[in-house]
Amino acid sequence: MKFVYTLALLFILTHINTISREWEVIDNNTTIINPEGVEFHFKTFEMEELFGKFYAVNLVNTNGVLVSTDLGKSWEVSFYESLNSFGKSNIVYDLIKQGNQLYVPADNGTLHILDNKNKSWRKLPISIDFKTSAQYLQFVSDSVGYIGYHNSHAFYKTTDGGFSWSPLKKISKSIHKNFRFLNFVAVDENKIYMVGTVGDSLYFYKTTNSGDSWTSFESELFEESDLINHEYYNLTYEAPYFYVENRYKDEIVGRTSLMRSVDFIKWEPVFVSDFIDFGKFIHGIKFYGNQGFALGTQVFLYTSDGGDSWYDIYDENDSFYENRNPINGFIYYNGFIYAAGSKEEIDNQGHKIRVNKFFRFDMRNFTNVENEKLRVSLYPNPSESILYIESEDIINTYEIIDLTGKIHNRNQSQINDYRLNINIENLKSGTYFIRINERLYKRFVKK
Repeated sequence: MKFVYTLALLFILTHINTISREWEVIDNNTTIINPEGVEFHFKTFEMEELFGKFYAVNLVNTNGVLVSTDLGKSWEVSFYESLNSFGKSNIVYDLIKQGNQLYVPADNGTLHILDNKNKSWRKLPISIDFKTSAQYLQFVSDSVGYIGYHNSHAFYKTTDGGFSWSPLKKISKSIHKNFRFLNFVAVDENKIYMVGTVGDSLYFYKTTNSGDSWTSFESELFEESDLINHEYYNLTYEAPYFYVENRYKDEIVGRTSLMRSVDFIKWEPVFVSDFIDFGKFIHGIKFYGNQGFALGTQVFLYTSDGGDSWYDIYDENDSFYENRNPINGFIYYNGFIYAAGSKEEIDNQGHKIRVNKFFRFDMRNFTNVENEKLRVSLYPNPSESILYIESEDIINTYEIIDLTGKIHNRNQSQINDYRLNINIENLKSGTYFIRINERLYKRFVKK
């Protein structure tokens, strides 16, 4: 009997160790035909899942949404907008899932809703007064949601799941007359934080009574940092934290950090990337319960502790890394991360082209096995001189990165140990990150 148990244990261990920890390509279909009969290579952007179907904004012809009924292996058009009267696409920007419905705001001030009752898309005007980009949409329940018009003085509310909208009329009495909306975060129906501009200056307003009155306030992150991305695409809330990307990017190098706050005023960094040519930055932040993901150019981060530590599931050794371009949309479904990227292929004429591909990563294996093995303790924190690190897995490499992305300290040879004692006396006081085995990021403070 003992022999049988031993064999069973060996089988389990072997099975665990042989499960793939790399991204796998799941799609070979790279073209679709739109309703006008034109075949083209597609490239997806935002992605969501509803009733086992995958939906994605099409980034090539950006006036439509694609759907896959076979977990990303093949795609077809879910809805498609013809060109408007100016000969331009009615561009769709985002794909939001709330309850059993999908929502797609468009640049002509309309909202597309995949109605759960009749399984078809409905196109609804948000306002008869604004025909510009309705770009930011957030629900606080299946019925109540808010939407703002980019670079406009307009903010609307729905109480029936998005089928009718009314302006927050009292907003004009509380905010600057030249305020131009950029983005917002709704904590609940009453508490909303809004970011915008007046001329070249950033302005911040909040309400605690569902928009009946607004008060201005200052936010140290936005006021003090010259790294912030002024479009604020990645501004989100997952209790108890607000999260935002803090981006720097130019033609030569780029870096990004993620910040969090409990009050939208004082912010702390929870991730910082190193420098990378052509820019390393975040494209989307999503939370599924206690599991959070932040994806971008050559970085795909995972956290299960509210951002205290991050693990990069974007591996240089697999084919997903080879696309070397921004990852365009992802979803977490049935224990797998499904993400869109691209791969270089040769067309019929022998030319190199980049075509859309879909990949998946088995998070069931990662969260159950890998995350347990990578438990790392770091102390004391804050520290004045020596930083002690203990790991349940072998430590091979480490790098210490400051908030600008500069690497200050790294191992000079392979370590192969479970413990490290790192002298940090020469570091200036402030917040730093240590990257262990090139994948795990931990934050610490130097006194």
